[in-house]
Amino acid sequence: MSITGAGTPGADMCLTGHLNAATAGLLAGVGADQTGLGQRELRVDVSGLCSCDAAGLNALVALRRRLHPAGVRVLLTGVSEELRRLAADRARFTGGSAGADPVALPGRLPA
Repeated sequence: MSITGAGTPGADMCLTGHLNAATAGLLAGVGADQTGLGQRELRVDVSGLCSCDAAGLNALVALRRRLHPAGVRVLLTGVSEELRRLAADRARFTGGSAGADPVALPGRLPA
């Protein structure tokens, strides 16, 4: 997986490749710039991901959890059906709802 800065209109960061257990750790240091700059939203384009497994989704959730206390909302763009299904399955398994997903998916933004 690779992480690049804004290369897609409307995105602050782009992810490409495979987001899985082997690559999820690459997201661990992401987001520090947004909190230091007073940014309120981090738009992450995930349309370049070939695949994302549960470890990858957990890494996206962890990113949100790191940034949320600083008032930064994580918004995913270019979300594939595979990633939508994985997020919905995770929400059902943990007792959440799609509208309360910890990572905002277009069309299902948290209040």
